[in-house]
Amino acid sequence: LANLLGVPIAAASSRLFETGWTAQARGEVAESTLVRDPRGLLAGRVTSRLPFPIEGCWLVHGGWLYDVGRMEPGDTYDTEAGRGPRSLAAGLTRRTAVGDRDRTERWDARSTGVDRILEVAGLHAAAGAESYTGLTAGPLERLDLSRLIAADRAMLIGTVSDGQLSAWRIRLHDADAASELAAAPAAKSIVRVVVPVGPTATTGEPSP
Repeated sequence: LANLLGVPIAAASSRLFETGWTAQARGEVAESTLVRDPRGLLAGRVTSRLPFPIEGCWLVHGGWLYDVGRMEPGDTYDTEAGRGPRSLAAGLTRRTAVGDRDRTERWDARSTGVDRILEVAGLHAAAGAESYTGLTAGPLERLDLSRLIAADRAMLIGTVSDGQLSAWRIRLHDADAASELAAAPAAKSIVRVVVPVGPTATTGEPSP
């Protein structure tokens, strides 16, 4: 996974460039006692069993977003102890209240920020799909896990600091290594753990 050599890319193109690999976790990646209360909100706890911390965690379910924050290995988030949920669509579109109106951050189709692109692509339908981005999901549609919300699943979503997982950087063969890496830092790795919601304790499993 360290290097990809001899990859053909069409000249002057702006095509999606991706590679993938799969592996099976050696043990549980999350433990959950989450259930849906009569209001349709989550009640219970979820514990991270990942061997590394995850930053800026969200717990999402049923159109709601719970701000979890940083989770160290073994940390538990309790829905009763945390702040109340807010709208998932508002979180994805970065909607804020300005006076008596809501202001949504417009989608910039020219942006090259990989972190933000993957954040929205990962829940494109929940963000409003084309009505928000003005774009079809295209090749990134397979990353959209919005369908799991309708299937009564919860998701723990966060980012991983550099050095914890594989860091990908693109460097042209004829470019100066130091300047190329400084100009194009690696995007953060994103972790998404799918957690069933039910009346009994369940075990989370990593999403594809």
